[in-house]
Amino acid sequence: MLDIRLIRDTPEVVEAMLRKRGADMDLSHLRDLDTQRRAANTELDELRAQRNAASKEIGAAKQRGEDAEAEMAAVRELGEKMDAVADREKDLANKLDTMLLALPNLVQDDVPTGGEDEGTELRRRQIAAGYSIEELETILHPMAEDAKEAIGSMGDDTPPAVLSDRYRPLSHYFRQNFSQVTNPPIDSLREHRVMSLKTRFGNLKNVLDQDNSQTEIYTLESPFVSNARFAFLAERAGEDAVAIDCTFPVGKGANALQGEL
Repeated sequence: MLDIRLIRDTPEVVEAMLRKRGADMDLSHLRDLDTQRRAANTELDELRAQRNAASKEIGAAKQRGEDAEAEMAAVRELGEKMDAVADREKDLANKLDTMLLALPNLVQDDVPTGGEDEGTELRRRQIAAGYSIEELETILHPMAEDAKEAIGSMGDDTPPAVLSDRYRPLSHYFRQNFSQVTNPPIDSLREHRVMSLKTRFGNLKNVLDQDNSQTEIYTLESPFVSNARFAFLAERAGEDAVAIDCTFPVGKGANALQGEL
């Protein structure tokens, strides 16, 4: 959604950019709505200040032992006016937001507007990244259309990527065994007393045993392993660490990967 301040300060620039997007629109009505909404906000602030002053008068009158019925009636009248102005301001704001959402995003002068091949490069990149129609419709579409995050179940019950006969991006080969939802969200920095990113390599076995089975475990502060740390772990593991070559010669044809596997 466009920033109303941009339209308010430079309407000619915005209209020129809209024409470049093929949307020749008159922004005068939108600017009128913005002026009315700002005036309603100003009126609401003035009424609020008057009601606060009247409330102070009521308190002072009660301390003096005087009758404050007239001041109380004035406060009630100001409250009714404030409600009416607030409703009008809300209605103007809704109309303004609806018009702003209908405006296309602006482009700078040095950005090409596209042609017959518009979207080809985007589709190529989406295919390379493994985007499916389901992800575009259920995840990206709600985010772009309504600025909302798609609602889904916790966890992932799809088959492992290594067993799939379709192309799967690299990120699909990493699975989360367990996920815990908290409200409010927590992280390992601000909630270090109750949350940690420490990662253990090895089976804990029986936690009640007091032997070396509880100490023969590598513990890292983070699940992200650098090249140097990986080399160190492989060296410490010795013969227990086995390197599996996952590369394959490209020149052997379409079935080269399957043959190497």
